[in-house]
Amino acid sequence: LLGCLGYRPVAVVRKTRRPVRLDRDGWPVTVCLDEVDGLGSFVEVEVVADEGRAEEAQAVVRAVAEELGLTDLEPRSYLT
Repeated sequence: LLGCLGYRPVAVVRKTRRPVRLDRDGWPVTVCLDEVDGLGSFVEVEVVADEGRAEEAQAVVRAVAEELGLTDLEPRSYLT
């Protein structure tokens, strides 16, 4: 479908992802360990929330990241 719309691949990212789902204070949290070829290991902590609860969700993400000892935030994508 995307090809029919004119989109073309610009890069290929090869990674192995290991997701873990958990509950933190009533929030469903997904923690993913990514092993990215040529770049290293990364951890992603995600909570899906309505916009009206974004601040609460961000607090949960920060708390889980702190519990896991994650201190270095990487805002760039793998392609940057």
